[in-house]
Amino acid sequence: VLMVFDLDHFHFVNDRFGRDEGDRALRAFAHVLHREVRPPDIVARVGDEEFALFMPSIRQDVGLSIAEYLCRRTEELRLTTKDGEHIPLTTSVGVAAVADVGAAIGSLMAAAGAALAEAKRIGRNRCRVYRAASKTHGRMLDDWLKTG
Repeated sequence: VLMVFDLDHFHFVNDRFGRDEGDRALRAFAHVLHREVRPPDIVARVGDEEFALFMPSIRQDVGLSIAEYLCRRTEELRLTTKDGEHIPLTTSVGVAAVADVGAAIGSLMAAAGAALAEAKRIGRNRCRVYRAASKTHGRMLDDWLKTG
């Protein structure tokens, strides 16, 4: 399973609290991910506020449960500025399984990206799974490939 995470409204964090606090928020989120990683899992930062977690030895349903757990852990982070101001942090997650899209990293990233776009479209701080059999998700992938 590949999970792609995007920190919700992260530019607001940088704009409101400054880059130093934004960097601290990124490190805190990375720490949330790293606590769950076990060999042979791989976690990586793949964009400004995007991260990926590849867990090759789990099923899609377990991957979705882990993604939901990580969303909750992210929301529960209690980050505060030096002045005691709360820094809100949530994440949206797209999940794709090798069983549905194949083992090619490009296909997995595209499918997880399409599911992530759907999670953000319906309200953020959510997880969505790419399901190859679903016409809706097939359209999501087509749309994502056209715009992504």
